Amino acid sequence: MNQVFKIINPNELYDPRSNGYSHIAVVPPNQRIIHIAGQGGENKNGVLSKNFDQQVQQVFYNIQYALSSVQAQYTDIAVLRILIVDHNPEKHQILIQVMQTLWKHHAFPVCTLIPVSRLALDGMLIEIEATAYTAQTNYRENLCLLLKILVKIKPYFGLWRQHVVCVQVPTTIANL
Repeated sequence: MNQVFKIINPNELYDPRSNGYSHIAVVPPNQRIIHIAGQGGENKNGVLSKNFDQQVQQVFYNIQYALSSVQAQYTDIAVLRILIVDHNPEKHQILIQVMQTLWKHHAFPVCTLIPVSRLALDGMLIEIEATAYTAQTNYRENLCLLLKILVKIKPYFGLWRQHVVCVQVPTTIANL
């Protein structure tokens, strides 16, 4: 998938890439927006590791599972909001290392890291919310719909009628 947004790190601002994020994401209109609720470090069974680094890994596995379920990937993420309990430089470095691995050959998403004293579940040490953008996936359906309408309203498009093969045109349009 091609990234549908542009990541920018202006020269007038410090270079944030060593900290695993970017300054600006510019998203053009009419993109598919994917909001992923804050993911904690719990596995599928709701079990939380006591180790911060294992929770960070699990958070990103959870985000990947969510992205995959909607045919998206890490590089489609434009924005991350990260909450860390009792944030410190060691935890920050663990997070940065994971992000540098995941976005190794791509621009980092824009990111806000918020130190907190507690999260929703006892033992939860990190939570990450993500917003991703992908291209609209219904171009073919829109083109087919347009061609079927043209075939119905323009007699000289009649030659195309045998070549227009599309699926599930709304009844109101199909009966023009």
